[in-house]
Amino acid sequence: MTTYSPTASPTASGHVTIVFTSDWGVSTGVGHVGRTHSKIERGSKGQPVVRGTVITGVLREQAMLAARALDGQKDGKWTSFALWLFGQDPDGKQGSTPHPRHVLFSDATPASQIDVHDTVSLSIDPTTGTARPQFLRFTERAAA
Repeated sequence: MTTYSPTASPTASGHVTIVFTSDWGVSTGVGHVGRTHSKIERGSKGQPVVRGTVITGVLREQAMLAARALDGQKDGKWTSFALWLFGQDPDGKQGSTPHPRHVLFSDATPASQIDVHDTVSLSIDPTTGTARPQFLRFTERAAA
């Protein structure tokens, strides 16, 4: 999947390639009654899409984990940089001054046709060792 992030400044734009190494799904939280409990989000042509907000959130979380690992026990220059890059911490204290983000991602769309399939999951009752009632789920996933 690829995403192109244009900005007001042509020197600040870039191209990112995202490679999924296993089946994946960014779900809408909506399904089809009697069939699929969670459907993959799709773009205008019906192909799977990963929204820019999802990409930003995943990268932000990973950047914060890396920054905190590099800074140690207290917030330091790496945490400050990650907060500057991605904006205010969504779990920030109430009343804190919001900071704008300095990175923006557009939606990622597949470079070629991607097959979509259902996966099945269920929950096992630890007492009986059988499937728990109403815990059979069908979830759409896209191929790697």
